[in-house]
Amino acid sequence: MTAGPSKPTLLIVGASARAAAQSAIRAGYQPWCADLFADSDLRAIVPDARRCPADQYPNGLANLIREAPEAPWIYTGGLENHPRLIGKMKHLRLLLGNGPVALRLCRNPFLVQEVLRRAGLPALRLVTGIEKPPGECRWLRKPLRGSAGQGIAFADRGNRGRSRAHYFQQFIDGTPMSAVFVRAERAVTLVGVTEQLIGVEWLNAPAFRYCGSVGPVDPVAPLRGDLLRIASALGDRFGLKGLFGVDFVLCGGRPWVVEINPRYPASLEVLELATGAIALELHRAAFDPDGPLAPRIENSRHWVGKAIVYASHRLVAPDWGKSWDRKIALLEQPLDDPAVVLADIPAAGEVIEQGWPILTILAAAPTREACVTSLQSGARQVTCHAASRIGGDSQISPSGST
Repeated sequence: MTAGPSKPTLLIVGASARAAAQSAIRAGYQPWCADLFADSDLRAIVPDARRCPADQYPNGLANLIREAPEAPWIYTGGLENHPRLIGKMKHLRLLLGNGPVALRLCRNPFLVQEVLRRAGLPALRLVTGIEKPPGECRWLRKPLRGSAGQGIAFADRGNRGRSRAHYFQQFIDGTPMSAVFVRAERAVTLVGVTEQLIGVEWLNAPAFRYCGSVGPVDPVAPLRGDLLRIASALGDRFGLKGLFGVDFVLCGGRPWVVEINPRYPASLEVLELATGAIALELHRAAFDPDGPLAPRIENSRHWVGKAIVYASHRLVAPDWGKSWDRKIALLEQPLDDPAVVLADIPAAGEVIEQGWPILTILAAAPTREACVTSLQSGARQVTCHAASRIGGDSQISPSGST
């Protein structure tokens, strides 16, 4: 028997590579990964996954990618704040993603809002970190190089000190959401929209911290039109290519853009599990116009949610047993409702500091409410199991029951 053709390699680096690695396998790649965690379920599908020590992140990723196979690479969350590092790594391996010039432009909140205003789209007010924000509205104080909501606080809570590393953004009360797009040759496609979970108490998440997504949300025609105009305006101005996300607050039926994520977004996993879309095939097609056409994006089968459980105190990771499902993770079978599975699973015995993620819960259900209820139930079991495991030896099952 002759062996089949070998799969092309794709390098994936960032804070967490697991979701993108699973997407890469579904797209026909053999992933090579380097991230902060090298979690047990990532190692199960990428045995050679490398871990970048926290005290060497992110610059240590450049040293790791030098050891990687000769292959193209993509990056995941967090690295968009390091355009110089992206530029350095771009010279080491072929980048299938947005380079340092695009990053410096699209991660400039003042430039983003200027583009939106000129296009006649909703735009938030901004004030530099060395100015005093006016008192007629509420403000958020945000780091210029923020990620996943870290470092954000209301400016009226003693956070008005001058800082060139921060800025003030108008606070608008509404539903936090995210839209994912793929752009190729000036053509933009909306992959899908999800509702974000931000600073959720039952996930032990700090205020403003991203802790999950639920979707897909079917945007009404006016919202869909606004989102496509936003993606076109920003994509054309910044030269964005491939997959990217736009975080926004839905208020009064209009999307108020909060920030741009010019890479594989965290919410994309929800859309992939719900619709069967293979996101990295869409991404590959954006960089290879002469290659095969990207697959169509199908309608969703059900609601899917992901929720990141944070540690409320320092703990030791338990043995989660067979708590993830390879077939579901690789979409060899759908995440049918009702279902609850775990992901981003740390190795048993690993110390998890307070405020760090413990793991991710994935759930599917026929309605949004049922999906969130499943996530809440899973979060309770994870929290109790993680706490009790310091002195116990129980295991959690793939269905989420102990």
